[in-house]
Amino acid sequence: MHKIGKALLLLCSLTSAGEIAAQTVSGKLIDENKQPLPYANVVLLTLPDSTFVTGTVTAEDGTFSLNTTTPNQLVRISSIGYNGTVANIRDLFL
Repeated sequence: MHKIGKALLLLCSLTSAGEIAAQTVSGKLIDENKQPLPYANVVLLTLPDSTFVTGTVTAEDGTFSLNTTTPNQLVRISSIGYNGTVANIRDLFL
């Protein structure tokens, strides 16, 4: 099994949507050889029960973008032939 690169590039931008702050989580997935990881699944789950919120598939260049409304969520990344990974959104932006 290959590993999804630790150099997972994530950017965070905040926008206001009424009383709820919307957060856009976007980035680029790369493998251990620093090559883009196309068609990987990127899913947001809410805590404490890991309920599905939203998800997407990375583009051919490994980029993705998701919208969330709370920092108390997990991001799960998986792709065929790779070990998946799960991280808390808050931990990614500290």
